[in-house]
Amino acid sequence: MILKWAGFTAFVLTVAALAWGVSGLVEHSGCPDGRNRCASAPATGKYLATTMISAFAVFGGFYPVVRTLDWRPALGLPVGAVIGAGIALRHGQSLGLWILVVALLMVAGVTAIGVRALLQSFSDAHP
Repeated sequence: MILKWAGFTAFVLTVAALAWGVSGLVEHSGCPDGRNRCASAPATGKYLATTMISAFAVFGGFYPVVRTLDWRPALGLPVGAVIGAGIALRHGQSLGLWILVVALLMVAGVTAIGVRALLQSFSDAHP
């Protein structure tokens, strides 16, 4: 029981952190005055660090899913994506942030459905 909630919580927190990091990078992206190249905007280091750490940490949430062959902890992905979408839209409503929100929700939903289908096929094959 605790392992299932740990996986669910891990997914929610890491996907929300990933959305916060990427939305900060999207918000601060772009070059001033129409330049083709520019240095990274100030204060983007924390967003980049959060993005990199949470992108790798999200895989830690799959351990309870694989360990117990229960797909319900994977529901933390769409829950985290909804929270992350709110965080991203709080940063602004530019086209880049809307693309991030749509991509985040689609990937999280498809992944959760895919994990359920994969584990269902495993349980059907090995009764």
